[in-house]
Amino acid sequence: MRTKALLNWKYGVEEALIVDNKLALVNPEIASLDQVKNPEAYIWLLTCGNLDYHKEILRSVQQLVPENQILDLFAHLPVYSEKYHLLSKLGSPEGETVSWPCREFLELVSRKKNERKTITVAEIGVGWGATSVEVCRRLHKEDVYMCFDFEDVVEGLLHDLGMVPGICCQVTGKGNSHRACDSYSWSLSELLFEMRNRHQDGIFDIAFLDGSHTFLHDASACCLLKELVKPDGYLIFDDVFWSCAEANRELYQEWEDLYTKEQLHDYQVQRVIDAFMTGDRRFQQVYMTQSLNPSRAVYRKTDL
Repeated sequence: MRTKALLNWKYGVEEALIVDNKLALVNPEIASLDQVKNPEAYIWLLTCGNLDYHKEILRSVQQLVPENQILDLFAHLPVYSEKYHLLSKLGSPEGETVSWPCREFLELVSRKKNERKTITVAEIGVGWGATSVEVCRRLHKEDVYMCFDFEDVVEGLLHDLGMVPGICCQVTGKGNSHRACDSYSWSLSELLFEMRNRHQDGIFDIAFLDGSHTFLHDASACCLLKELVKPDGYLIFDDVFWSCAEANRELYQEWEDLYTKEQLHDYQVQRVIDAFMTGDRRFQQVYMTQSLNPSRAVYRKTDL
């Protein structure tokens, strides 16, 4: 359903119907494959990133319609062996919702590389590395990629990126513990102090914030990143319209003792943007899709 939301919000694609054999059992608005009449009347978008089911679904649809009516969004999803600590989870049930890279981040990396010989980029919250590996493929040996996440996640990602053929950029990361009040914001604050001691005007050409999606951690991260991004650099916010109540029932139950119901239902990344980005004349929102209300918000830091 995440892919459906991205297609709706980012690209204006409205589906005629949704087909999912399992979900059709519990949701009357969703059809099973055998309920679809005149399948040849549709263009079929395959949005399953789970490698365990992808081939089976593709074969089923191929039996109904010609190849030119099938758009497989995961046709080229890379498969990594078990020797990779994080990347091997891409496409698995565990990593299904985070198996595709951030298109805006990749586009901005290419744009910046056309402008400058050397760039430094940051990713805050790396998932299973889908965006990380594709960003690093686009960087050269003089460029720097920095990641921020839990210590074990950072360690696993650095291990994997060191094994991927063709990656030659400088890769570094700063991890934080799993303690409830610890986060990447602490690491970012240390980086800010280092930047000031060196009298630098920013470190990152692009920073991608895809962290906890909570005001508690991302508000401070936003304020720090606004200073760490260079003039003419970019700050990207992921999952603007994510709420715990809508997205993750198991997490909702875990967080019930930590947050109020209002907070659990709130779009907290949007709250961060409203509090610290809207009205700041140093930053201009950049629209990279046709949507004026994108699920990923991109801001450029001006030279003011």
